[in-house]
Amino acid sequence: MAGARTPADITSLLMELSRALKGYQFYPDGHPRLKETLERSLRSWQSNLENFGPLELDIQRGSFRLTGSKLSFGKGTLDDLARELAIRGIRHMRAEPDRASESFQALMDLLQVEADVLLEEGGAAQWLIENRVLGLTLDEINLHQHLEEGPEEGLAEGPQAEDGAVGQELEHSPVVTDLREGHDTAELIPDEDTIDCPIERASDSAAEELLGFLDACRDDEPYEKLTQRLLVLFVDADSSYISRDRFKSLYTFQRHINEAGSRSAAQRSLARQSLITLCPEPIINELIQYSFSKSDGAQSDTAGILLELREHCARALIATIEQEQSPTRCEKIQEFLVGLGQPIVPVLQEVLEQGSPAHVRIAARAAGLLSATSAVPALCQLLQRQRDDICKEAVHALVRIGGRGALAALAEGLTSPQPKIASISAFGLGLWGSPEALGPLRARLHNVIDTAPAETVLDLIRAIGKIGRAEASSDLTEILYRRAFFRRKRLIQIQLGAVAALAKISSGGAQQALEEASRRGNGNVRKAAEDALEQLAARNP
Repeated sequence: MAGARTPADITSLLMELSRALKGYQFYPDGHPRLKETLERSLRSWQSNLENFGPLELDIQRGSFRLTGSKLSFGKGTLDDLARELAIRGIRHMRAEPDRASESFQALMDLLQVEADVLLEEGGAAQWLIENRVLGLTLDEINLHQHLEEGPEEGLAEGPQAEDGAVGQELEHSPVVTDLREGHDTAELIPDEDTIDCPIERASDSAAEELLGFLDACRDDEPYEKLTQRLLVLFVDADSSYISRDRFKSLYTFQRHINEAGSRSAAQRSLARQSLITLCPEPIINELIQYSFSKSDGAQSDTAGILLELREHCARALIATIEQEQSPTRCEKIQEFLVGLGQPIVPVLQEVLEQGSPAHVRIAARAAGLLSATSAVPALCQLLQRQRDDICKEAVHALVRIGGRGALAALAEGLTSPQPKIASISAFGLGLWGSPEALGPLRARLHNVIDTAPAETVLDLIRAIGKIGRAEASSDLTEILYRRAFFRRKRLIQIQLGAVAALAKISSGGAQQALEEASRRGNGNVRKAAEDALEQLAARNP
């Protein structure tokens, strides 16, 4: 499986179910739009179950809760779906991946049955059994269980409510009545003794009042309930802009995360989860645009929220860098991305392996600046790419990261049969600049000096000169003493490269070799050696 479901995954899936329900209510049977809506919702349902495994939800007073989680989902668009399930007496549902299509269709059919009729005939679980539906469990009852236990044991009286009442009694319970009349639950609001505010006022409050209660709250349980109440005001997969109340909520949670002295670890952890829940991709993009709307850097409040999101906003930042036209802002956003630190490294690795070329370049740069050792294998793979810009970015990243793994990768690249990879690897070792990078270059030069194309040999010589170590002067001097009757033009090219490399080495051996070259051999080589001696004299007066 891909991993645990995030709040965004749950919200997106429930939104699709809600759209399918509304499609049934709005379009007549056979309408093309209804078919399109159902097919899209079914694909979302199948994909979610396939990627994350069984889906298990609790339905509580007009909201959803992932079984075992403390966060609720609902309100607004999703509240309608939760209400439709709740008034049918459904408190718990579980869908299995191997029968995703069947469970989706069963839910849609079930929601078309009038609640009164359904409850009178034994409830939703009884309906599933009578219709032979597999892959879906309602209120802990499924067809498999019914077949194993027998009808008398499994559902003799129809679905039971938590207090033992049958479905008919549940129909008239206060919970269902409240849902039908559109009341919000007051269950999420702490006792009056905990917060100095009347409960009646709190139950009808909007985000601003809830945030005031949240700021005053120091006990874990009421803090959790207030947080859940606040979240259902905002969790909406269609959110694409930051409202005033949403921003206040984001900023409040961001502050609470950093209040280690006055907030418990549980509250700060819940604040972080809530911050992530309130920031689906469109909201993150909005935060980024606002944070970097000026060329002089990020706006402090929104930047602080992005810092807390860390890996959850890394992909959006990479996409923004790609699209940014201003070099100044582009640089600022790149610095900000790197400033998110090590938590974003797994995201960078995924982009390096699967991203577009533009995103790969940005991720490689960030991985290098973060010295992300774990990204070395992915960066090594980039050396095999045909695009020069990606190869160069990968090499720069490997050099910044350093270490044996990166050095070994570049040394191995020298032996590649593809001239471009050998060239870029030599360039990287030259950037490395330390004696340990010199060994592979000297060894490779010795092996290919007579056989490789002149440009390949010159790449090795340039890298050796860039490192500038005195011990390499003997290899370069030996080149100046070579003679050739055939391929003389190639040899002169290589000798000119050796002279340029010797000019970067401040040692007696290098100067002596240049003095000798200035007095003998090819005229172009003599002239180049004289110029190199002048450079050395100017550099070391």
